[in-house]
Amino acid sequence: MKVPGQLELFSAPQEREKKEISLPTLHRSIRYYDGFSGEFRVVTDTAADTWVLEIEGRKTRLLFEKVPVRERELFKHLARDMLSRLNAVSVGIFIGSLLSEPKHIISAFYMSPPEFRDYWVAGFRGWTYMVALSTRTAVHSLCNLSLGFWCSHYRDYVSLLPSPKVDQYRTVRNQECFLPLSDQSLIVSYIDDLAEKLEVSRSDGAPHELDLLDLRNACLMILSHQYAFRSGQIAKIKASDVRSPNMNSLHVSVPVGKQRNSKRGRLVTRKIKSEWAIIFRSYSEMAGAVRLHENSTLGQLYFCMTPVQVSIAIGDLSEHIIGERWVATDLRHTAAQRMVDAGVSHVSLSEFMTHATTLSANVYFNASPTQAERVN
Repeated sequence: MKVPGQLELFSAPQEREKKEISLPTLHRSIRYYDGFSGEFRVVTDTAADTWVLEIEGRKTRLLFEKVPVRERELFKHLARDMLSRLNAVSVGIFIGSLLSEPKHIISAFYMSPPEFRDYWVAGFRGWTYMVALSTRTAVHSLCNLSLGFWCSHYRDYVSLLPSPKVDQYRTVRNQECFLPLSDQSLIVSYIDDLAEKLEVSRSDGAPHELDLLDLRNACLMILSHQYAFRSGQIAKIKASDVRSPNMNSLHVSVPVGKQRNSKRGRLVTRKIKSEWAIIFRSYSEMAGAVRLHENSTLGQLYFCMTPVQVSIAIGDLSEHIIGERWVATDLRHTAAQRMVDAGVSHVSLSEFMTHATTLSANVYFNASPTQAERVN
């Protein structure tokens, strides 16, 4: 029996084998975890064809009207399952990809696992990596929810499906993301000059002429360029995470990540270069009054910014200093390569980069022109 509106997805033999498959009732509201705020949020009306998710200080809209009415409820079930087990940022990306190209997961729903494997193998080379990743994630949700012909026993079966090849570290291997030494020197000189102006004004007892944004963006640049923190990590720093035991020392604790079963994930602490500590102190003094007027989430944060805002500010400042735009990820890769070239070990680099394993460090050692000399 044919399914209206889905004729393009199946051959005639498959169409004859299809069955009507009912879906369970979807809860009217669902909860999901926002790692940026550290709070659970709620989709209050799952019957609506547009869900608005609050993720990392922004609103993300899931537009289910892109899907045929017949399968619309299916995609809502998939979104609910993903929100219960995955990072909300990733869910927004995956569901957005599925809604833009829904035919693959619709095929998975109506096909048996062997049929879908044939469908996947025949077409996956023409898919982007994100389409393959989001489709595979959604099929895992079909297994979790026992929808269609799927059940939990097929999870390993789905994991073994081949994927388009992608080199996540291509820019590192090609050294496209590394700032030239001349550009790195410009950044350091800019920060040094800023710190010197603050020292001079403080010794003279006169107010400095730098505004709050100059100081804030310099702090962001230090944390990104010198300490290789991601934009998301920098944005999550709280005002209480910046401590100054004395005038010559300043420490910043940065979250490695957040977990649903704890209020805060593990923190790593970095000591700011003593010459640059005055930049953080000056920013703290000026930002104190401003922070009181921010909303409850951003008001607790040291920079009162979302990860996207941090990323944009770092890019803007690098373009101002160098004349070329470098993003926070480039600065992070450059800091890692700088340490490898200086001779650090795999373990030390992994701790510095807050990597979960030492495997990710290999790409920097392979790209280092000095490592072969050391081995020899």
